[in-house]
Amino acid sequence: AGSQDLTAEVVAQFPQVNLLPSHPPVGHQRDFGGKLAIGNYIFFIDADARVTSDFISCSLEETKRDG
Repeated sequence: AGSQDLTAEVVAQFPQVNLLPSHPPVGHQRDFGGKLAIGNYIFFIDADARVTSDFISCSLEETKRDG
């Protein structure tokens, strides 16, 4: 919460992504986002985190394998 980078500009390129207001603690934003989410899975990825291009597909494979 409170990043001073270009997060808003990057997120604007992805209409399916919601950028929530930045008020600590971050758990509040995640709870709020979780209540708005639709679908079977939700991923919370911090703006300063780096994930591989196959992160979501690998994560979904894990859920299928582990049931």
